[in-house]
Amino acid sequence: EINDKFVRQAFGIESVVNKHKASRCRLDFNPFLKKLLNKSFKEFNSEAQKLSLLGILRLPQGFSALTVLPTGGGKSLITQALAYQQEGLTISIVPTISLAQDQEIAAKAAIDRIASQEIMCYSSGSGKLSDIVTLIEQKKLRLLIISPEALIRNKEFAAVIKKANEDHY
Repeated sequence: EINDKFVRQAFGIESVVNKHKASRCRLDFNPFLKKLLNKSFKEFNSEAQKLSLLGILRLPQGFSALTVLPTGGGKSLITQALAYQQEGLTISIVPTISLAQDQEIAAKAAIDRIASQEIMCYSSGSGKLSDIVTLIEQKKLRLLIISPEALIRNKEFAAVIKKANEDHY
């Protein structure tokens, strides 16, 4: 059960629990989300997704958050919104290459304002590494979806990410 008083205080929203499901899960109550997302996204998958997204978007700079939602629970939407909340690069680490590729396609379809090169996924041998490095150095890449192995095993790429982090990008 959701503690409505806690949600009002912690997330700065009037109410999460409403009598009508259609109004409780609509995305259009938030101007940032309404402007960012394509018309194909009109509702949250669940109250948990809504709380997770609002909590992460209100997280103070420099803090970390862990979001645990079931498969299909809407973690990708959270990552996409986070990538466009502020300037800079968001890195989404996913367990498989096929999931990275699926998320890249979904993110490009979901975000209204993207240029084709603002969102990319990387896997070893994909041939995109030099393009990704260039976009990071130019501060044009917004969302990079990658497997842990691809990030850890490529020392050159890890150095580029480290430099971007040091530059607060």
